[in-house]
Amino acid sequence: MWFDFKYLYMGVFTLFNYFFKVALKKSNLRFFSLLLLVLVGFSQAAVAQCDITSVSTSMISACNDNGTTPDASDDFFTADVTILFQATPATGSLQIAGDNTVVQSVDVTTLPPGATSYTFPAVSFTADGTPISITASFIGDPSCTFSLAEPSAGLAPASCSPDCVISNIQTANASVCNNNGTPQDPSDDFFTTDIIVTFSNPPTTGTLNVTGDAVISEGVTALNGLPTSHTFTGIQMAADGSPIDLTASFSDNTCPLNVPAAGTAPASCSEDCSIDNIELVVGSNTICNDNGTIGDPSDDFFTYDVTVTYTNVPATGALALTTPSQTVNVPVGGVDSPYISYFCRTSKSCRWYCNRYYSCLYGRCSLYSTSAFSTNCSKSM
Repeated sequence: MWFDFKYLYMGVFTLFNYFFKVALKKSNLRFFSLLLLVLVGFSQAAVAQCDITSVSTSMISACNDNGTTPDASDDFFTADVTILFQATPATGSLQIAGDNTVVQSVDVTTLPPGATSYTFPAVSFTADGTPISITASFIGDPSCTFSLAEPSAGLAPASCSPDCVISNIQTANASVCNNNGTPQDPSDDFFTTDIIVTFSNPPTTGTLNVTGDAVISEGVTALNGLPTSHTFTGIQMAADGSPIDLTASFSDNTCPLNVPAAGTAPASCSEDCSIDNIELVVGSNTICNDNGTIGDPSDDFFTYDVTVTYTNVPATGALALTTPSQTVNVPVGGVDSPYISYFCRTSKSCRWYCNRYYSCLYGRCSLYSTSAFSTNCSKSM
């Protein structure tokens, strides 16, 4: 049976008004008190008609990872939600909402007469292991706007998406050092190696990134087709003889792993330039020449042939022979031999002994140093 509460209230108050006037005329306070109790009873009965008394869950399913194994944010489960109430309003709907579920409702006019409960079947909720919060309300009928918020209508199952894990980074198939065509420059020496990243529960979107001694990435949709590892092949890195430091992570579900020694790089294969000997060619010296200024010893000189022996001549720069009175430069492309020796003739004041300094001009080597003993690729005599 359906009740229109508006007319019920109107009838009750009309009746009360009539008996109230009668009670006043007869000055019957007992009759008036009885009438007031009857009115309160009617009012409470009318209110109780659509009061929601309980919200509960049943038939709670197991967690569903929604097809995104490493992503816990979309894990869900289903449960039946049962609402208990005194009666339904004449119109409107019964509605439930909460815990990220889609709002669901049922038209109260479709419920059987005298119904005091309704069950929403297989409602989806977030699977997060916390109490299920649900609010039930009657809406659409101005005479019945009751709602009940139940913060613990049941317990949600925990997430079923395990965390993404990167468990190992290693190298394999490392090549030998390549001097990059500059045998005297170790700064550009390199080698190649494969990098193998081992993981579990990778995300379904984003990229697998490697940083550190190598910087590379690969979209997860192109990962070798394997769910547990990916191999980056032929990755070029510096050949410096040090441990290979690598970090791997997924862009959409970080789970990073750093391995400071995923392998060891081969040592540099570019040898430093070396000057092995400087010597005067015996018998090549000339007699003293007064330079045409008799009486002025300051410009007197003599000459000598000087042999410079070296290994690993640089690709660029110059071979410089320096004495206290002059410096002779010869581009490395003009030396007699790339491995053996270079001959040059230089002059020196007749007053001085032949004390000469040599330095190699290339990369780390200084142009000229009077303290040549401490300079790379240099030698003095």
